[in-house]
Amino acid sequence: MTRRPVTVELGTLGLDGGGDILVKLALAELPTGGEIAVCGTHPDLAGHLVTWCRQHGHRWHTPDPDSIDGVVGMIERGSAISARWIGARHAGLSDAARPG
Repeated sequence: MTRRPVTVELGTLGLDGGGDILVKLALAELPTGGEIAVCGTHPDLAGHLVTWCRQHGHRWHTPDPDSIDGVVGMIERGSAISARWIGARHAGLSDAARPG
């Protein structure tokens, strides 16, 4: 039996309007590796959540379109702040004078 993840319904609320607090509270109740589903209609919500997850050491992924209606994405609670580097991409060298 597969357990349905906790759902955080933000409605029109974005992370910049306090939605981050609701997400933090939901994640605080979960063990490492636990997931929450985030629903909402704010136009920038998915982009904000991707960045927020990386900053706080959690993993973000978009669900299968047929799996859960209205879910913008899933957040998996990370185990350490260093997890924020998971999926990060190299953006270049610190010395702009060097090629590459």
